[in-house]
Amino acid sequence: IQIPAGQPVVLRFKREDASPCAAQVVIEALGLNTDLRLNEDTDVQVQFDAPGEYEFTCQMKMYRGTLVVS
Repeated sequence: IQIPAGQPVVLRFKREDASPCAAQVVIEALGLNTDLRLNEDTDVQVQFDAPGEYEFTCQMKMYRGTLVVS
């Protein structure tokens, strides 16, 4: 997912897996840990000031993705 540096961005997550692994989204670079409700959208506002690649995961690091900040 590509996002601009220095600007707030809202990421929308929809949890469709009832397993406990999918219960949270974690962005370690921001110290962010947000609970996700089952079958509902959860908006998470983020802002990265420095360009780079930042990982987001579930709390068990089985689900993962990358935010590319430029």
